[in-house]
Amino acid sequence: MSLILDGTAGVTGPATKVIVGTTTNDSATAGYVGEYVESVVGPINYPTSGGTPGNMATISLTAGDWDVTFFAYMSSNGATITTNLIMISLYSGANQTDRVYGSNWTYVPNPTAATSDGFGVIPAYRVSLSGTSTVYGKIAAAYTVATPYTYCRLSARRVR
Repeated sequence: MSLILDGTAGVTGPATKVIVGTTTNDSATAGYVGEYVESVVGPINYPTSGGTPGNMATISLTAGDWDVTFFAYMSSNGATITTNLIMISLYSGANQTDRVYGSNWTYVPNPTAATSDGFGVIPAYRVSLSGTSTVYGKIAAAYTVATPYTYCRLSARRVR
């Protein structure tokens, strides 16, 4: 099976199925393959200590399949961090209903000193939606002495 790129409609395959996208270096139109949505925040303080997840960044996605990525640069800011986790979720705040370790939830190495920084990434987590939903990038941490802060990027690319 071969697909043919059509400069106006997208990629055409057998039985004239069309995948609409973009054929240049611009942004794909909303609703089309390749559409990109992102939220960049920071600096923002970590949620309350104790290991309970808190929302750091949010994006609104429409129906379809999306590859969602969450990146967090973390500064200890003088804190002693004993637990450090990041998560992509369809649930707000402390809710961990959709938590799957190694898929949309992962531990991040703790900074080795109160003055060190680190980062964590969850790459290309599949989110399949039947309607418009909010997606959350979360951090859960346990820390003492001071409050760490983060710069985050939660982004998504429509794959179909």
